[in-house]
Amino acid sequence: MSSQQVDLSSYVSKADSYALNVDSAFPMENLYNSDERSELRSDADDQLIVHFAFTEKVKLTGLNVVAPRNERRPEHIKLFTNQVSVGFEDIESLPAAFEMDVEGDDVTEGKMIPLRMVKFNNIDSVTLFVESSEGGDIAALSSVKFFGQAIQGTNMSELKKTPGA
Repeated sequence: MSSQQVDLSSYVSKADSYALNVDSAFPMENLYNSDERSELRSDADDQLIVHFAFTEKVKLTGLNVVAPRNERRPEHIKLFTNQVSVGFEDIESLPAAFEMDVEGDDVTEGKMIPLRMVKFNNIDSVTLFVESSEGGDIAALSSVKFFGQAIQGTNMSELKKTPGA
């Protein structure tokens, strides 16, 4: 298998992905537009949970997050792997696979954020938690892309639950 790092956007299952604490006027679908003025925005406060499910297991090597150049820019983000269902009541008690304090250029310039493949190997979902924004009551994201490679032969949409399991 090639070690080539590719954009894994085509492996994100939009039907199985979701966001929590979302302003309905700025839904998750806005992340999939090519227009960076389009945003996913939080609703009640500046915390945001965005869950990305993949159609195949993947190895992640990088993350690209684009956000606005204002007080809605995320200040601190965490990534969690292979979580089935995560809510605000339990996310802070889970161990994060990755976390970072976001510097302005990290997300306003859309820089590649490297991920340690040892923690992002054999992944079927990633939950991104925006813990806080730069200063406002709202957090916003314009784009989230994962980079790495698919692990061939693991189409998650074809997996069936075994009776009695």
